[in-house]
Amino acid sequence: QCAEIPAFPLPLWRRRALLVTKQSQPTDWPALMAAHAAHAREPALADYYRAFDLSPDTPLQAIPLVALDIETTGLDPTRDAIVSIGLVSCSSRQVRCAEHWYQVVRPRHLSIDSIPLHRITHAEVRHAPPLVEVLPTLLQHLQGKVALVHYHPIEREFLSHAVKQVFGQPLYFPLL
Repeated sequence: QCAEIPAFPLPLWRRRALLVTKQSQPTDWPALMAAHAAHAREPALADYYRAFDLSPDTPLQAIPLVALDIETTGLDPTRDAIVSIGLVSCSSRQVRCAEHWYQVVRPRHLSIDSIPLHRITHAEVRHAPPLVEVLPTLLQHLQGKVALVHYHPIEREFLSHAVKQVFGQPLYFPLL
């Protein structure tokens, strides 16, 4: 399902973070991922980092992509929570709809104000697994791929924060 969501101004903490993270040099993802794999304490996180073996000169058409979308209860990863995660495998030439994964997640709190934005109700999250149970499967689906996202501050910040809350270390992942 698609819903038109009004543009919200970024909170000040997020604008500052965007300024700090902009780089003039491309990130050497293979070296970065190898370093994170060496320091990962959680096996699922170490496996995720070790699986990334794309060289910086890999042509776009050869990069395995996965479209990633998450729905949240708000815009601040320190206050709000993930309520669903969806993935669809793709490449620069095609979307492979049969290769998809979707999971509703039980958040700490589901605000009635956020339901009109993501349309996920209390009834849907009541029996959904908590994020701690979902993250290992998500990491398996992301292994060796570059995430294709709509709005990177949401996907990157929420997933990094969630992984840090669960595994004690943030998640780093390349994205388009």
